[in-house]
This record gives sequence, structure tokens and C-alpha cells, in this order.
Amino acid sequence: MGIIGTIGSIVIFPFRLIFGGKKKGTSPEETPMTDYSTPQYTPVNQPSYSTDVATENLKAKVDLMLTQVDSLKIEYEAINQRIQNIEKMVRELYAMAKS
Repeated sequence: MGIIGTIGSIVIFPFRLIFGGKKKGTSPEETPMTDYSTPQYTPVNQPSYSTDVATENLKAKVDLMLTQVDSLKIEYEAINQRIQNIEKMVRELYAMAKS
């Protein structure tokens, strides 16, 4: 089993030489069939947290949310104050333009 031929500078090898051909050994009839039924999964044990740690985490999250809400309140108050100032200026301009 050598070179089958050449085309120009391309060398043509037999398919078996490139990919190894048939494997000698067990045939498909001789290979034992395995059972491919659905596997049984066991649940992975979650790390158990004590209730104290879980409570502390929850308290920290609630404190963070309260802080964010307070920050938003302050921002909204500042924005509302600016809007009131703009409304006041517009009323004054309207009164000046009217006269």
C-alpha cells in the first residue's frame, strides 16, 4: 500500500493509509451492549448556613435598600425644588410679557 498516483505535484494516498482503515479487533457484533437507561441523579448537598448568618445577610440587604430609597428621596426633593423655581420664573416672565 503505497502511493496510488500523482496529479501534478499532488500525491494521492489510499484512503486506508490516511485514515487507518478498519481496526482489527472486536467487531460490532462482539461488543457488549451497555444499558443506557436514564441515570439516577443524587441531589448535591447544599452548604447549610446557620439561621444567624442568613438573618444577618437579609438585614444587610434590607439596610442597603433603605439607604438607596433615602438617596432617591433626596434626589427627588432636589429635582422638585428646581421644578418649582422654574415654574415661578415662567409665571414671572408671563406676567412681564402680559404687561
